[in-house]
Amino acid sequence: MAELDKQIAVIAQEDPTARRLQQLRGVGPLIATALVATVGDGKQYRKGRDMAAALGLTPRQHSSGGKDTDPQNRFISGGLRPPKTDSRNGV
Repeated sequence: MAELDKQIAVIAQEDPTARRLQQLRGVGPLIATALVATVGDGKQYRKGRDMAAALGLTPRQHSSGGKDTDPQNRFISGGLRPPKTDSRNGV
């Protein structure tokens, strides 16, 4: 394992793109070489968002849009929907 780490470190130092990536906080030789191997020069992507999506990275949802705020429907997602009552028959 140590030998592989050394080989990755050498490759990361020789590749200019990997060296540039390592300047980012949290990116070391392993991540830099993995990105270079996966993405290449990145010209196949129109924008960074496309590359992130191809890698499986998606933005977090911080808006309230689409969330159900009705307290009567909060049980539906768990399968415990409360029974409906009929106000006309008192049932």
